[in-house]
Amino acid sequence: MIKERLLVAGLSVLLVGTGGAAATLYAMNRAGDEQSQAGVGIGDAADDGAVAVLSYRADSVDDDIAHASSFLTGDFLTYYSAFGADSIAPAAKDRGITSSATVSASSVVSSSESSAVALVFVNQNITSTDAPDPKAASSSLRIELTRVDGRWLISKLDPI
Repeated sequence: MIKERLLVAGLSVLLVGTGGAAATLYAMNRAGDEQSQAGVGIGDAADDGAVAVLSYRADSVDDDIAHASSFLTGDFLTYYSAFGADSIAPAAKDRGITSSATVSASSVVSSSESSAVALVFVNQNITSTDAPDPKAASSSLRIELTRVDGRWLISKLDPI
């Protein structure tokens, strides 16, 4: 009888311990999935924003700059809006410049609840009325993002 009670008690402890371990593993896996999902959102925001900032056409440059601005925030938004209006748009219109960017690779370097850093590798083709054959360029960008109203927006973009 004592052996049976000890066996039942031992099995109870084992079951409780196994249940606790399973609950811990479930919580850790769920947290990992949530972090992975956040990383995807950050990566997509960095990629889409980089492409938008570096892509424009002479015949739609004003709309392209406005579209790119929707991916930006803070001082970088202020800088890009002024630079776009004062430099990019006039040059694109005067010289018929088209810039097309694609992301070849990217990675989230770090992230927290409200900020993140990503590295983005971009290929860019540029044409103009003076040089209709595409000029290819590749660049690496360090992009800082800030979470604003549930969206990841670029707050800083530096070539590296």
